[in-house]
Amino acid sequence: MIESLLDPWRWERSFQDFPSYLQGFGMTLKVTIVGWLIAMAIGILLGLLSTKEKKICKIIYQVYVQFFQNTPVTIQFFFFYIGVPAIIKVLFHMSRTYRLSKFVIGIFGVGLYHGAYIAEVFRSGIEAVPKGQKEAALSQGFTENQAMAYVILPQTLKMILPPLTSQTLALLKNTSTLAMVVGLDLMYFADKS
Repeated sequence: MIESLLDPWRWERSFQDFPSYLQGFGMTLKVTIVGWLIAMAIGILLGLLSTKEKKICKIIYQVYVQFFQNTPVTIQFFFFYIGVPAIIKVLFHMSRTYRLSKFVIGIFGVGLYHGAYIAEVFRSGIEAVPKGQKEAALSQGFTENQAMAYVILPQTLKMILPPLTSQTLALLKNTSTLAMVVGLDLMYFADKS
């Protein structure tokens, strides 16, 4: 085993393919960053929505979270690669199918999938803040939104940093499944050499 690690041919081959690895690494980083921003936006919005008293808000939250958490991310990538173009073709009565770009498939695949998990992180963080904090803010003349923004969310952010970090790393790891559908990430280029 150690001989294979020290084999000069393997190292030479790795350095020859380095530009391809770098291109795949760049795509992985882009998909991760933009996908994370989409996931955070969805997670914050749905996390706040889940704490509202209205039943319709809770239903929207539950449907989204249950659907995306119970569907494998690979299936979602395939849906964006095959299903969405077919739906667009039928809806707009197009003569040919137009594929989404690989980048768009990647960011929406990981963004929507991890948005459900980040929503759960935010919901649990908001619910972990003692109810007395909100009541104290309301008794001091804060509106409901002000209490959320100035009292509850700052405490929530401290509590959710560890699980939020875990979700960020899981999002980065899930970009590797993008190679099965469209390629152009680090795993795709590593597999070709």
